[in-house]
Amino acid sequence: MGARNDRHHDIAAWFGVNQGRIAEVLSGKKFHYVVASAEHQLPPPGPYSSGRAAHHSLVALEDAKSALELALQNIDLALKEVKKLK
Repeated sequence: MGARNDRHHDIAAWFGVNQGRIAEVLSGKKFHYVVASAEHQLPPPGPYSSGRAAHHSLVALEDAKSALELALQNIDLALKEVKKLK
């Protein structure tokens, strides 16, 4: 990620560590023996979601799951509710 010039902030966010640790790794001060991964093994370039944004996404997914469970329990009621949305 450093070789493709990702920002230290984005790398740190991906791994959930301090930017200082990223700087130490990239400079060789820490873990100098670790070999870089191939480009195809890297995550997509950042920026990445904040913890707050990830939490909001998780809540939205849980709400969607609840809605789908309700729909499975009573498909007729769900269809009426969908028609109201139109």
